[in-house]
Amino acid sequence: MLDTSFLDDAFPDKAASDFADLKESVRSIITSLPGTHQTFSRISSYITSLRAAIPEGTTIEDGHATKKRKLDPKTVVGKDDSEDGASELLLRVPDISFSLPQRKKFTLQITTTSLQIESATTQESELLFKDISYITCLPVPDKAAKQWNFCVFTKNSEGFGERMGEVWVWTINDGVLKNVTGKAMDGVQQDNCDFRALITSTINDQLRGGLKVIEPNPDIFRSTLVQSHRKTEISFHVKAHRGTKEGYLFFLENAIIWAFKKPLCCFFFDAIESVSYSNITQRTFNLHIQTSASNGSEEIEFVMIDQADFPPIDAFLKSNQLNDASMAEGRRAKKINVNGRGKGEDNGAQENGGEIQKALNEIEFEDDEDEEDDEDYEAGSDSDDGSGSEEGSEEGEEGGDDDDEGGEEEEEDDDDDQRNHSEMEHESG
Repeated sequence: MLDTSFLDDAFPDKAASDFADLKESVRSIITSLPGTHQTFSRISSYITSLRAAIPEGTTIEDGHATKKRKLDPKTVVGKDDSEDGASELLLRVPDISFSLPQRKKFTLQITTTSLQIESATTQESELLFKDISYITCLPVPDKAAKQWNFCVFTKNSEGFGERMGEVWVWTINDGVLKNVTGKAMDGVQQDNCDFRALITSTINDQLRGGLKVIEPNPDIFRSTLVQSHRKTEISFHVKAHRGTKEGYLFFLENAIIWAFKKPLCCFFFDAIESVSYSNITQRTFNLHIQTSASNGSEEIEFVMIDQADFPPIDAFLKSNQLNDASMAEGRRAKKINVNGRGKGEDNGAQENGGEIQKALNEIEFEDDEDEEDDEDYEAGSDSDDGSGSEEGSEEGEEGGDDDDEGGEEEEEDDDDDQRNHSEMEHESG
């Protein structure tokens, strides 16, 4: 009997519920195929070494290690001690749907020092307000019922380069929430409360250093496309793909946000080195965001953006003076200047309506030329069965008969003219 105890080290008891079937399957393979024993032993040793390298209290999600702050189980909610003094509970909102840090329903608690999430039995995690770098409240696109996503970024969690810190995302429905308690509810009638605004104002009161919850502003950016589910509302998102993942770009007053696919990205303006476009067609284009050297010097591409959203995106980039790299030496053959920040020919193109419009005009012109140059193309033909050509031929033959008759009449007129001319000469003689 071959020793398979190494599998217990690779898949310990605390992970048995998730990997019990896998562990037993490997044992069965080793028993039936003894030659695989050494291979699986090496794989188990590798897994064990990886587990040993992960800090205690860290979980693995989507291939990234995520360390969660665990609250002291003895801490009374609303009374945990911090460097800012005693913390007080402001809002407690049960049954909130989170997608990050875990896809699960939690109770959200807002205190004077932090955001906290707790499950039915334990407090799971917290984010201190002093560790938060950005919070935004964004409308959730493509939903029949109106919803909002709060996205909270901690310091160095922007989602590019090595910046993969903890991000929280939770969703609330527009309208009334149930069983909300806390100091912020004093004097508030729950049935008539706008809870999105209440959560926003409660968080804003605790943030420092000029931070606040950012919401989309139609004066800053609004999409030209109409939402299929809520056609009368302003659309603030731009649909795009990052790799194979479909998500949304939001253009806000001080950042560009990629949501809600993991990893979320928060591009602060001072982290953007340049922005450029590529693969411009009549229907779509791609957007490239190059981060600065201090932010990883990484180029992130968002593809298949609807051409209808180019004007508002272009206006947003220009108004915020984000550098343009569309005409950089390395990509001149495939990318087109959009921000008008270059010199010489770039400025000339901008004065003539922009290079992107010029490219679209050229595409349309080429399509027209191709159609006219097609040898099989017949302008005005009504069908492909040749009936139009036969009708034209018959008309041509009829027209030919008319021409012959007209020719005979002209000859008779000429004979009459000659006789009249001879008679006139005879009379004059």
